This record gives sequence, C-alpha cells and structure tokens, in this order.
Amino acid sequence: MKTELIQLNKNGQIIPKQTIIYSNPKHIKKIVSILKNNTSIQRFTAVNIISYLFPDEEIPGEKHSVKFLLDRFVVKCNNVTKAYAYTETFFLNCFISSFNSFFADSKSSIDNFILKEKLDVLYREVNTKKICTVLKVSADSILFFDMDGTLVDTDYANFLSYKKAIDSVVNPNCNLQYNPKNRFTRNTLEKIFPNLSKSDYTKIVNLKEKYYPQFLSETNLNKEVFDILIKYSATHKTVLVTNCCKERAIATLSYYGLEDKFDEFIFKNKEQNLNKYQYAFSKLKITPNLVIAFEDEEQEKINASKEGIKKIINVKKI
Repeated sequence: MKTELIQLNKNGQIIPKQTIIYSNPKHIKKIVSILKNNTSIQRFTAVNIISYLFPDEEIPGEKHSVKFLLDRFVVKCNNVTKAYAYTETFFLNCFISSFNSFFADSKSSIDNFILKEKLDVLYREVNTKKICTVLKVSADSILFFDMDGTLVDTDYANFLSYKKAIDSVVNPNCNLQYNPKNRFTRNTLEKIFPNLSKSDYTKIVNLKEKYYPQFLSETNLNKEVFDILIKYSATHKTVLVTNCCKERAIATLSYYGLEDKFDEFIFKNKEQNLNKYQYAFSKLKITPNLVIAFEDEEQEKINASKEGIKKIINVKKI
C-alpha cells in the first residue's frame, strides 16, 4: 500500500501538498542538529514521542516509528504517516526528557565498564535518598561529620592562606603552585622549606589561620553530605569531629550557616596525644556502635574503625 505524507495546520486541517513550505529559523535548526548528530538522543526522543502519542490514541496501531527530518519529524504507524513541526510542545518535553534517559543509560554503561575493568575511579553519582536508605539510620544513631574534604572542600582556601602567609614571612616571590590532589599541610611546608627556622615556621602557621577567613569564598560545600546533615540534625545527635582548630572550623561553619546544626564539636586537640576519634569518645562518652561517621581521609577511617565505629561513609567514594 502506498503511503502519503500529510501535514495539519494549527486547526487540525490538512495543508494541501503544494502549499507546504518548510523554513525553520536558526534556533530550531540548533535543536534539529542535536538530534541529527546524536543517535542515542534520537532513539530516546522517539521512544518518548511514541509513549506520549499512543496512550492518547492519536495514531492507532501497534507498529510505529519516528523519523527526524531537517524541517519536521514524521511518525508512522501501520502505513499511516503524520508529520509534526518541531515547535510542538509535546516534542520539546519528549526531547528534554531524552537527556535524562541518555544520562541513565550512559552511567549504567560506565559503571559496568568500571566494574569489569576493576578500575579505581572516584566518580559516583550521589543520591542522598539512596545513601540515607543504605545507612539504615536508627532512632538512636549518632552522626559524626568530618569537616575539611568531607562537609566542605577547603583545600584551595587552605592553600591560598598558606601562600599568603609564606609570602609575608619568607619570600614574596615564592612561586607555589596549587596541587588539587594533595592538601597543603604543615608537613608540606617543612618539605618545601627544610631550612625554615622554628620562629618563621610558627609565624607562617599562625598567619595562615589569620588569613584563612579572607578566602572562605574559595571553599565549596559538599551538597550531598550537607543534605544528610540537614536531614538528620533536627532528629538525631550530630557531632563535628575535625582536626581543624576551633577558630577556623567555626568560621567555616558560620560562613555556610551550619554552626547550629551540630550538638557537639570536637576540634583539634593540642593537649592530649589522641587522634580525633579517640578524643571524641573520651569526651562524649558514647557507644561506638551507634555512630555513623562521614570521613574522607584514609588514616582517619582507620582510626575510626579502631575505635569500634562500624558504619564509616567513604566520602571520596560517594
């Protein structure tokens, strides 16, 4: 059976074949080029269009296809063909939705590739609702949150603070380069300046803490961990457990309006030779098996485990 292409005007009337003139403006051509250049987007958009049209019985039949042309798209079913303009509202909804499908499909392929090749890749999509489900937070759970690198990414602000302090004390022309893979610490300072006097070392460390608030705008909140903190801070005991000094921690929390989201604070302990988790348990007198700890540093995860914490959320892997 010979098929014939027809097109309807806005009133649903058939436009005579000889009067059909296709001339898409530039902004529509841009959309069409995305479709034409990505077969996956084409496929998911077509599936969405068919799902939209057939429940409404706009085109009857069981076998259907969608073809995207430069000036229109054509839906075919049982030898009946109907053309639509790209300005149809349902098309735009189907087109936009296709990107979600494309992302989910791509992520599944990527995750399978990572699994099969046994690669150590830090990429993971964070789904706060899923994490909260996996956590199995009970009514008496206590949540420990590390700050630097866990709740807030402070690495760049930390580096800028050190750099300004070093420029002030040692060498204003020191060409320090930021390394996003390694946090600049006091050990880093000693390695770069092995001949640094004790007094200059102390000056730099103190100035670094003084300058830090100037660079708070260079920090970034970890939204996924933040969402979990907000979710449970009203109903559960939450504790900040950090090696950060009190002044810098409070400045960071205040910058993001988080100071009142914690019931207890464990800051850098200068007097006792304890890691932060040992210090937390000695001060808080709580049971480790009730604790869920959010941590990014490997050594601190080991320390938390040694203290009996069973649920440790590896923030780098989230």
